[in-house]
Amino acid sequence: MSKPKYPVQLNQLADVHDAQALAFADDFLANCKQGEFIGGLAPLHPEAGYALLRQAVKVFAGLHPFNLDAIAAVADESYDVHVAMRELIAEYIHRHEELPPTLKAYNIRILNPHFRPPEKGSGQAKAANVLEDLVLMTLLMSLIERFHYLPTRGSQRRHCACSIVSLAATRAGLHRGDERSIKKIWDRYAPSVLPGSMAQAILLEKSVSYRVKLLAENK
Repeated sequence: MSKPKYPVQLNQLADVHDAQALAFADDFLANCKQGEFIGGLAPLHPEAGYALLRQAVKVFAGLHPFNLDAIAAVADESYDVHVAMRELIAEYIHRHEELPPTLKAYNIRILNPHFRPPEKGSGQAKAANVLEDLVLMTLLMSLIERFHYLPTRGSQRRHCACSIVSLAATRAGLHRGDERSIKKIWDRYAPSVLPGSMAQAILLEKSVSYRVKLLAENK
């Protein structure tokens, strides 16, 4: 299998293979700061995670009246949920549809001059990272597939997918912490991406066999 052609970067990396992987990761994250993903925002735009959360809240609310009631109950604690409720009210009015009872009650509440909406930033810490987590998880899977890295370093000193992503994320200004923080993202989402030990074993086998091939070529 031929290696992807990327310029060599960072002399401190173990070999050309690692430098190519980091260059790929740099390009990947740079592209995720451009284009449109939701609401005209790029996947790594600082507000994209919030926009995704608000959209998810609205979809969830529309599935069942009990869902809408549960969301209304926490709207006072989360700025994004509050905004999602306002957007739902506006959308119903724009379509000339009658508001459900829960939205009617919330609409009356926010019209009250004594109502104090939650401050922007409340309840947003997790929302801000959800979309970034998904982007970084996609990059982890790409590095494993394209460059045959092990997901995590383990006892080895050689770079792994998490260490490369940690370097690239820092260079992209994402401030997501060190390699251990990226590993937590992998540990959180890997069970969904890799359902069962069979898929994990396949990834492990591919990564190890490719590393053995590289070592043989470099002798």
